[in-house]
Amino acid sequence: MPAANSFNKSVTWRKLIDSEAAGPDRGILKGGVKSMQDANIDLDAVAGVTHGMVNVRLTSTVPMLAYGLTEKITLGVGLPVVYSSTSIATGWTADAAMSEKLTKVMASGFESKVMSLREKLQNVVRTQIASYGYKPLEDEQRQEIGDVTLGLKYKVFSGDLVSVALAPKLVVPTGRTADVNKVVDVAPGDGQFDTGVSAVADWAVAPRFTMTTSAGYTYQWGSAKAKRIPRSADESISPDVETVWEKFGDVMGTSLGGKYKPNDLTTVGLGYSLQYKQADEYGGSAYAAERYGYLAKDTWQSMQAVQASLGFTTVPLYRAGVFPVPADLGLTYGRVLSGRNVNDVSLVFAELAAYF
Repeated sequence: MPAANSFNKSVTWRKLIDSEAAGPDRGILKGGVKSMQDANIDLDAVAGVTHGMVNVRLTSTVPMLAYGLTEKITLGVGLPVVYSSTSIATGWTADAAMSEKLTKVMASGFESKVMSLREKLQNVVRTQIASYGYKPLEDEQRQEIGDVTLGLKYKVFSGDLVSVALAPKLVVPTGRTADVNKVVDVAPGDGQFDTGVSAVADWAVAPRFTMTTSAGYTYQWGSAKAKRIPRSADESISPDVETVWEKFGDVMGTSLGGKYKPNDLTTVGLGYSLQYKQADEYGGSAYAAERYGYLAKDTWQSMQAVQASLGFTTVPLYRAGVFPVPADLGLTYGRVLSGRNVNDVSLVFAELAAYF
């Protein structure tokens, strides 16, 4: 996945030496390499390739409570409970000539130093992460509360053929944000307030077939938070930390779908959605301006997706007195068709709504 991209790259001898924390060890190793005329080592030549694999499993359960104030206005609150499981593996493949060159370094009077660094040289990723002040890479499992969503639904118009509703929302940053001292941290919150509104229209095309269209816009408010400031466009890990202004890009989207009821209890649906997210924005003053631009790299997103759904309701059964609880059950499968800076994934959503 993209979280591992910073681990998979070629490493030069210069980078290899710099993976050692600044101090006597780095100076001695660098001096030993540069002093060997017979080794003919170019510090900018590739010494090997680092490898990384990050597997993340994310499951979100969102209990929601809605209350109808009037025939037209409904208030709702959603509190996500997020379960995440992260596993990380890193490694290092040395250049074919690396062993020979290290042998020459040892023969030049630096044997004890090379031997003491051998373990670190065999896992350059973990060594460099430690030198940058990050916490050690480790597998994690967490269950946490995410950002709370407060919503309102206002029924603008309701007729026999067409119904229109507006749904403003407010997202409150109640979830934990990512730890700046972790290379990989799946956090349930982003530390920012979001405000948005969407419009939904239903059109009863036939007695058992309804077309639904929607459009929405979400504004993501900025906030100040500690971030690692990249040193280059192709490397996100960095020893430099600064509290910067971060604003995630606004999100807009539209969808079109149809639902068919083969009977009073079952609904099947098929839909298409198009979403767009603007690039994130960052502001700071401690480093060169282009370094803040690296944080926003590949944050502009677009996505086309399809959804297929199956629903079942017990409301008619409850009204007939043959089922104890009025409820709606739904299962939705979503698939990304195309996009930019998005993962090619399939998602499954399950929903249970009970009425009291």
